[in-house]
Amino acid sequence: MRKRRFTAIVCAVLLFSMVLLPGCRKETQPETSLPPESSVSETESEPSASSQEEIFSSQEPSLPESSENEVVNTITTDNAQFDKLFAANPLDTAYKEESSDDYSVVDMEQTASKFAELWQTEVDSAYKKLLEVSAASEKEQFKSEQETWVADTPAALQKITDDAQAAGGSLARVIAAGETMEYYRLRAAQLYRALYDYDPSFAFAYSQEESSPKG
Repeated sequence: MRKRRFTAIVCAVLLFSMVLLPGCRKETQPETSLPPESSVSETESEPSASSQEEIFSSQEPSLPESSENEVVNTITTDNAQFDKLFAANPLDTAYKEESSDDYSVVDMEQTASKFAELWQTEVDSAYKKLLEVSAASEKEQFKSEQETWVADTPAALQKITDDAQAAGGSLARVIAAGETMEYYRLRAAQLYRALYDYDPSFAFAYSQEESSPKG
């Protein structure tokens, strides 16, 4: 009788372990199998307020500046002495002075447009002087280069305007005027560099004292 009772108890225990215990394991299984929580916080996964300001502010167009944070682009050539001479040209000095007094977008655009015209005068003056002093065999080369530049100028200026408008923003017109000024300024530098080989003491057409191009 005791043996039968013991056998019944053992069977009951085995049945209990087969039916109830697996159920208990299923209830506790999710707690042990969950992956660890991510260590990246919400502030790390989304841009902060300051970083968002930087993103949006970087989309605004800005005036072209050189690597030295000057108000005009730095132009370098194969001749350090010429670079030093050109960097001290009277137009850049006058432009820096006048642009420092600009307080509105209209003021900045007008100043850049004014000096774009002055640099265009420098291009014409430098080219004329270069033809006067260069050898006959070199004149044809200078003429060909200048004619190509003149022919390409309308498309180049249109691209400057289109790029500025595509960038958008309140400074679009200022950017276009500034890039136009730099376009003529760069060409003037190229011509004056060629002239420098013939006449290292050449003079710019612009007179800061008169505040207008020389005749």
